[in-house]
Amino acid sequence: LPPDTPIGRFLSAIKGKSPEEAGVMLADAADLHAASEVSAQGGQTEAPAADADVNAHFIAFIEKGGDLYELDGAKAFPINHGPTGGNLLQAAASCIQANFMAKDPENIHFNM
Repeated sequence: LPPDTPIGRFLSAIKGKSPEEAGVMLADAADLHAASEVSAQGGQTEAPAADADVNAHFIAFIEKGGDLYELDGAKAFPINHGPTGGNLLQAAASCIQANFMAKDPENIHFNM
C-alpha cells in the first residue's frame, strides 16, 4: 500500500504496537474515518441514511468461558448457544446453519 494514503500511514503507525494500542489508534484515526465516509458514498451501492431503520445488520459470534455467544445489536442481550467444544469456528458454523440458514433456506440475504 502506498505510504502516503490514510491506510498506509495507519499501518506504518501501528507497527510494533499491541492490539489494544492499535485499536485505540484506529478509533482515533480521523483520516481513515473520513476516507471510509467518502468511500461509502462512492456510488456502487446506495447507502441508507445513518439513522435509517434497516433489517440487514451484522451478528458476531465469540467464545467466552468455553461457550458460544451470539452478539446481535438488535437483541437486548448476548445469546448463549452452549459449549464450543474448543472449536469456535465449528460451533459457530453449526449454530448458524441450524438457527439461521435451516430456518429459511431460500433466503439469499444471509451470508457468512
